Amino acid sequence: MLNFNYNEKMGKEISKLNILIVDDIAFMRRTIIECLLEIGISLNRIHEADNGLTALSQLETGINSKELIDIVVSDWNMPTMNGLKLLKTIRGSGGITSKTPFIMVTTVSEKEQIVEALEYDLSGYLIKPVETNKLKDIIYSIADTE
Repeated sequence: MLNFNYNEKMGKEISKLNILIVDDIAFMRRTIIECLLEIGISLNRIHEADNGLTALSQLETGINSKELIDIVVSDWNMPTMNGLKLLKTIRGSGGITSKTPFIMVTTVSEKEQIVEALEYDLSGYLIKPVETNKLKDIIYSIADTE
C-alpha cells in the first residue's frame, strides 16, 4: 500500500481552500473544477494554470498577493514543465510554498513513477478520469476536515 504524506493538517474550512489546477487540457481543468464545486470548494477559490511554469508563478505570487495556494492538483504529462518536475521544483524551493500539498491527477499508473513522486512528498494520486469521491477523500484528509 502506498503511503501519502498529508504534511501538516490545515484545519481549514473546505469552502475556503485555494486550489490550483494545473493541466494543459482545458477540458480536464473544467472537469476537475466541476468535481471541486461538488465537494464544496468556492468557485472564486479555484485557480488554473496550463503548465508547470505558469503554476510556479501563481504559487510564488499567491492570489492577489494576499493569500497562498492551499493545494495543487496537477496533471503529470504536460508540455513546458510536467507535473513531476513541478512537484520537485516546489519541494526544492525552500520557500513558504515548499510544503504545499500536491495531488497528481494523471493517466500514468507505473509504480516506479508513483514511487518517485512519493519521494517528493506527494499528497495524493488519482488516475483519470477523476472520481469526485476519491478527490474529496484526499482533499478532506489534507484539510483535516470531517
